[in-house]
Amino acid sequence: MDGDGHTEFSVLFDIYAFFPLRFNFDRGAFGFSIDYGERGISVEPVTGWPEFTDLSLVATELDREIRMRIPERFLEDRGWTEPLRDGGTDSRA
Repeated sequence: MDGDGHTEFSVLFDIYAFFPLRFNFDRGAFGFSIDYGERGISVEPVTGWPEFTDLSLVATELDREIRMRIPERFLEDRGWTEPLRDGGTDSRA
C-alpha cells in the first residue's frame, strides 16, 4: 500500500518449474511477465485479460498462455500434459 491509499505490489514466482513469472498489480490493473532480470517479456492473451474479479478465468488464461511457451516434451516428462479446466481447477490431480 502506498501513502496515498492505493494498492500496488509485485510478486515473482516460478511457474511449471520452467519460467520465472512476475505478477504486477497497481490500482486494479494487473499483468504478468516472464522475468529475465533487467528485461521482462509480457504474457497476455490476444483478447486481453478478463476482469481481475474472475480469478479462475485469469488462472485458466495464464495457464494456456504459459503452456504455449513451454516445450511439450518438458510437460509430458513431468506428467503435466493436461491444462487447467475452465474455472481454474487442476485436471491433473
